[in-house]
Amino acid sequence: MSNPSVVGGSTRRKLLEVGLATLITAILGIGANGNASASLKTLDNYSVLDLKGKPRYGGIQDYIKAQGSPKPAIVALGAYWCLPCGDDIAILNEISAQYSGKLYVVGVNSLHSDKIKEDAKKTVQWLTEFSAQYPSVLMSGNEMGRLLRENGLDSHLPVNFLIDKEYRIHLVENYLDSAAQARLREKINILIK
Repeated sequence: MSNPSVVGGSTRRKLLEVGLATLITAILGIGANGNASASLKTLDNYSVLDLKGKPRYGGIQDYIKAQGSPKPAIVALGAYWCLPCGDDIAILNEISAQYSGKLYVVGVNSLHSDKIKEDAKKTVQWLTEFSAQYPSVLMSGNEMGRLLRENGLDSHLPVNFLIDKEYRIHLVENYLDSAAQARLREKINILIK
């Protein structure tokens, strides 16, 4: 019989990951109450980097514009160190495929530290591991924390914004459980008409 007071390597790693994600969330000043405010001002005043860690776009809105003609979009904020963010990838892949040609899904992934190249590599590995089928960029943790705080969001990652083709926010959802998915699909169907 195993000793319940001894934590195995796999369990220990998961506990460390959860603790690290909680610590980073606290450092960024992002609460964990799950409430998201729809009072966002804009998504464009925040810098993003390509997946190699190089500045390439002026901001999130420029990144969406680079995807092609104007369409509604889901802007999915996540991070490789965020356990629930990995779960959202499969759902976002499904939505991206279902609304292909009518809706963009773009990922904006928070960096963990100032080691941009190292974090960029971990992010690409994470996106590959979870088979993300949509384009993604990087954002510094400080920048993502600023985006959330300045727009009145007291939330934890993941955060998913649904915006129309004029870049107006229509819906803000955290973890994409079945109720959030239903709300998201309902709003998407309205926006793509």
